[in-house]
Amino acid sequence: MSGKLTFIRRKPAIGLALGAGGLRGAAHIGVLQVLLEEGIQPDMISGTSAGSIVAGLYASGLDPDELEKLVRGIRPEELFTIRISPRLLGKMILKIICDWLHLECPKLKGVPAGIIDGRELEALIRKASGGKGFGDLRIPCAIIATDINSGETIIFTGPRWIPDREVRPGTVFITDQPVSVAARASSGIPGIFTPLEVKGRSLVDGGVKDYVPAGILKSMGADAVIAVDLGYAGKRREPVDNILEIVMQASDIMGRELTNVKLSGSADVIIKPRIYDVGLLDFDRIPECIERGREAARASLPEIRRILDSLGREYRDSRARE
Repeated sequence: MSGKLTFIRRKPAIGLALGAGGLRGAAHIGVLQVLLEEGIQPDMISGTSAGSIVAGLYASGLDPDELEKLVRGIRPEELFTIRISPRLLGKMILKIICDWLHLECPKLKGVPAGIIDGRELEALIRKASGGKGFGDLRIPCAIIATDINSGETIIFTGPRWIPDREVRPGTVFITDQPVSVAARASSGIPGIFTPLEVKGRSLVDGGVKDYVPAGILKSMGADAVIAVDLGYAGKRREPVDNILEIVMQASDIMGRELTNVKLSGSADVIIKPRIYDVGLLDFDRIPECIERGREAARASLPEIRRILDSLGREYRDSRARE
């Protein structure tokens, strides 16, 4: 056999991890816009809660401008309907008391474990994603949820993308569900949304276990991970004064230190849009969230370029070549 062997250098892979944050997740769209404008295309993407929706829809084929158009025109009733009455609320409280006292209450079976069931949100994602499953996506995608009974981390992804390298114990992969189901499960704020039943598991918000899922991208082979953290960043301008805000703010505060520890070992660049003063029901501030995401991404570009340059990644004008 004659001739010279030629080794082709693999292009370093960029991962983009999008964190939880409710309505503030619109900032992820602004981050994506700036990255693509700079020719920095993620080769894989992950998301938790609000981040799971943006990640899933982007991987399904929607570009950031299409995502912006979608969220700018969205109305609260398209995302959720609060199905609660004084009678049902009384039953929910009574069931909590019965469970706490270990009392049998047959008439209370079937009482929902949340005030929003999430069907509207799932339907919206299904329509926008074209009903795609993970095997239909243009880039590898991982969406994080939590099994509220076992405490296991549930990762929705395609069968080809389950990492060969070791992942954290207590992690379960699900590969046969559509993106809409995964994103709905990942977005289920405990106590607000009814847990979603998937394959015999009761699934809630992925932020309970992994607020910004950067680590899974490293396990899937990313050489550099850009993480977008929408979590607690300081005192709100306005007092927290409703149940949804209280639940989310408490979750943000409790998860702050854990998130910082996790990201320090798995994210190469952390983008932190300053949107903690935006309420989770401030739909009129969605354009502002997108712009703040753009501002934060622009501020992080020097650091991102430094990391990519160190890897030998060619990123300028990459959209024209790929």
